[in-house]
Amino acid sequence: MQLEYTSPELSTIRAVLDEGERLGNITGPTTAFVPVAPENAEYADLLARELVVPVYVAPPPPVPETISDRQFFVQLALDGEITETEAEAALATGTIPAEMAAAIETLPAANRFQARAFVKGATTFERHHPMTLVLAGLLGFDEAKLDQLWRDASGL
Repeated sequence: MQLEYTSPELSTIRAVLDEGERLGNITGPTTAFVPVAPENAEYADLLARELVVPVYVAPPPPVPETISDRQFFVQLALDGEITETEAEAALATGTIPAEMAAAIETLPAANRFQARAFVKGATTFERHHPMTLVLAGLLGFDEAKLDQLWRDASGL
């Protein structure tokens, strides 16, 4: 049985029951939403069995679809992925940061111009743009790291 609170108010528990598992009057397989109330049979069963519900963990904020070039390059600098000087040069003159330029050079020749134009010419960066995903992969950003970059940058 998997248990978790569904909100920071800790007023409801989500219980995922496997085949044959019981909780109060409910038998699995099913997912049940159990109100945290002593008069509720399922909640009373949780208490009687001394089952532990893990602490509520809030889901991460949504990932914005678009960030500005300023947000993108400044956040990369704040994260230590590029230097402040590289961020300023990218914004002022379109100079591609060294590690990013080196990654672009590993692309097939037919794709390098598009990648350079994408980085140099963008005034906004879209999280799910195909070139964003290509460059992220080349730079070693997984989905979680890329999402966090977008979240953090959106606050700048």
